[in-house]
Amino acid sequence: GLRERTTFVITTDHGFKKVNKLVYPNVVLRKAGYAEVTGSKITKCDVAAMTQGGMSFVYVTNPDRKPELIAKLGQLFEETEGIDRVLLGSDGPTLGMPTPDENQGMGDLILFAKAGYAFNNGAGGDAVVAPSVGYAGTHGYPADDPELDGIFIASGRGIAKGIVLPRIANLDVAPTIARLLDLKIPNAEGRVLEEILQTK
Repeated sequence: GLRERTTFVITTDHGFKKVNKLVYPNVVLRKAGYAEVTGSKITKCDVAAMTQGGMSFVYVTNPDRKPELIAKLGQLFEETEGIDRVLLGSDGPTLGMPTPDENQGMGDLILFAKAGYAFNNGAGGDAVVAPSVGYAGTHGYPADDPELDGIFIASGRGIAKGIVLPRIANLDVAPTIARLLDLKIPNAEGRVLEEILQTK
């Protein structure tokens, strides 16, 4: 029947980390005099942060002050609760990202949150760090963090039973599924996970 002809592949592109506190880099910037806020919106700034879970890009919007501010901001954020690492945007290639010169979407600084913390874009209020309410987990941390590993489960037609894989690359998923479907993907970057396939 249908069950014998079906292959199940369950996968994610990343994992999540537990979060119990939020860090507000734009509040840090506002309190240091680098941004003005009306309500909760930044209305004028020399610097602004854009956050994504466990990572934040910090942009110096005043080009005349960029060298001066990057040095000051690095120290400011290194002293902020919940921040694990502060990197220069020019260090982007070490993380698989472009530099600010290569892509204007890249921040001048990159912030990574400590375990248990994540970033929030909010700019209003007095709290630099606050409990996360209704927000239990997120992604956006360094890719080499094992808690960010995704899952890969395959079962059914064409899959060998009882195989436990070590860490695999996300790039290997599509070529493996293509093989199961007898499709070709020319120039695929990943490899077929031959070790999970039944021998014919």
